[in-house]
Amino acid sequence: MNTKRFVSVVMILGLMATNMAQAFADTILSTSSDPLTTTTSVEKSEKHAEKEVEKAKNKEEKEKKHAEKEAKKEVNLVCMQTAVGTREAAVMTALDTYNAALKTALTTRTNSLKAAWTLTEATARKEAVKKAWSDFKVSYKSSRATFSKAKKSTWSAFNAERKTCNATSDAKDAGNDSEI
Repeated sequence: MNTKRFVSVVMILGLMATNMAQAFADTILSTSSDPLTTTTSVEKSEKHAEKEVEKAKNKEEKEKKHAEKEAKKEVNLVCMQTAVGTREAAVMTALDTYNAALKTALTTRTNSLKAAWTLTEATARKEAVKKAWSDFKVSYKSSRATFSKAKKSTWSAFNAERKTCNATSDAKDAGNDSEI
């Protein structure tokens, strides 16, 4: 029984060796100097050169796109200076308007309170003082709301302008303006 196995293994190995020899022979024949079945070394080098040229073009295009992308990222400093100047001028104008409105409200309150204290009847005087303070609160809230809207609008315009200048807010400017 061992002999039968041995013979089977030897036959299988023989068939494998024959197949390998045939494959080797086929490889040799396919790379022979037959002009119909092989490509010449000149053709191979031409194909290689074409691939290298294509790689170089692709690399050049990538570099060009990268350079364009980097150029778009570059901050326009003059644009930012103009945007900051415009923003600050608008905030100052809004603050001047607010201060003028507040000064008017205070002057009106002062005059109303003085007038209230000229009244001799206590009930009328009390109502006049109450109205003076109520009118002042309404005027103050209105002027404060107007200032806040103007400031918010100014910052929105600035942020839009900042984007056109390709700048990001490095110092988070908006948070610094909240104290005004």
